[in-house]
Amino acid sequence: MSPCVYESFSAALASGLSDLLRHGEAAPPIVDPLSPASHFGTAPRPSIELLAYTFTIENPRNLFALPQSKHIRWEYSIGQFLWALAGSDDPEWLSYYHTGARHFAHDGISLCGAFGKRLFAYDGINQIKQVIERLRRDPGTRRAFASICTPSDNRTETREFPCSAGIQYFLRDGKLHSITYMRAQHALNLLPHDVFLFVALQFYVAWQLRASIGHYTHVCGTLHVYEDERALASAVSAETIPAADLGWFDGEEDAISNLWQYEAALRSAVLNGDQDAVTSFAYSKFPSGSFSEQAAAILLQFAYRKLGMTDLEGELVATAAEPLRAILQYCQ
Repeated sequence: MSPCVYESFSAALASGLSDLLRHGEAAPPIVDPLSPASHFGTAPRPSIELLAYTFTIENPRNLFALPQSKHIRWEYSIGQFLWALAGSDDPEWLSYYHTGARHFAHDGISLCGAFGKRLFAYDGINQIKQVIERLRRDPGTRRAFASICTPSDNRTETREFPCSAGIQYFLRDGKLHSITYMRAQHALNLLPHDVFLFVALQFYVAWQLRASIGHYTHVCGTLHVYEDERALASAVSAETIPAADLGWFDGEEDAISNLWQYEAALRSAVLNGDQDAVTSFAYSKFPSGSFSEQAAAILLQFAYRKLGMTDLEGELVATAAEPLRAILQYCQ
């Protein structure tokens, strides 16, 4: 199929699921006992797929998709992005947002396929830093590519074989364009989180380069859903899904480090069950309309929900400005 171009991720999500349901073909069952596609060897999951499926988002700012028939856990996307940006492979950090993360830690200590670890701290190499420096030296370069899959993945027996092969950047006319190459892409549950991670990373790299945002392209070796997800995929594909803006990346050099500290302290307070400490957190400390403000508010709402602080969650939603309010209402 020819590549499709969309204004927002919401449109790409609905259309991609529709294409998959209309044109997808039955895929051979996965029997690998280390794969979740076989329920880790207990029961293969029948699926349909499209091979070599590609789409482009012209305006990656429209990143938050808000479908009514499926709940996307945007707090997980925020947490995963910060976890990746830190170059972490710690399953306990990520399991705060997604308890299933622990199941993929083959040694019980680390997530060997963690995108962030491979991009920011692989054998002492910060690939993203090197890519940024290459783009600064040579804006026309075609070598701004960061690998995620490695040759050793083909011989390592683990539950975690990275779903993404790598990412590439092009700086053209002052705009940073990004391409993500996925070896495999689950279209219903993982696509929103994967696109969020790599688009947010595109914004981060563009911020470092003081460049504008260009288009974002997602290339899938296989785009697939499982047979038992057809009804939900059909419902999502039939929607006109509202979209919300990611927010601007504030230009302060300490913006990301401040957000890291905020997330770590908030997560610690929740894990300790300290409602008083959680009450003291304020997302308004970040610049209004920025990515960091929106991220902090979404993380704070999640903290309220985990501790059952429904009154404060309701107040947070009611007092937020648009488009943040729409995102928080969706996350309730």
